[in-house]
Amino acid sequence: MKRTLVVMAVVLVLGSIAGGLTAFAHGNEGEADAQNEATVLAVGNTYEVPLDANLTTGYIWVADYDDGLLELVDERYEVGSELMGGSGQQVFVFRALTVGRAQVNFSYLRPCENEAIETDIRTFDILPSLDDGARFPSTAE
Repeated sequence: MKRTLVVMAVVLVLGSIAGGLTAFAHGNEGEADAQNEATVLAVGNTYEVPLDANLTTGYIWVADYDDGLLELVDERYEVGSELMGGSGQQVFVFRALTVGRAQVNFSYLRPCENEAIETDIRTFDILPSLDDGARFPSTAE
């Protein structure tokens, strides 16, 4: 009886650890910490920020950023489901303009209400490009 309980406890502990490692590997663990980490970009490079959204609710993501450091070069909605009322992603594409640290504050709101139900903050460390011909890899080119 004792041996069965010990074996069951070990299986439960190992299962919990494996589940936690799987969640961490897939980015489900520590999302708040990921928001505080800076993404490194070279001047001239672009970066895509996809945010889960559902336009049928009337909510949209609005970005507030320093347009001296970043340029918004594209904003689009990508359908994630063919179902009526299905969700998708609102994607923002920024280009780094000059060296510095840029912060983008996203608010998920209905434009007529101006009260966000969700927020997201992204930080970018913008470095000089290596030279005229070489740049860091870009996610949106």
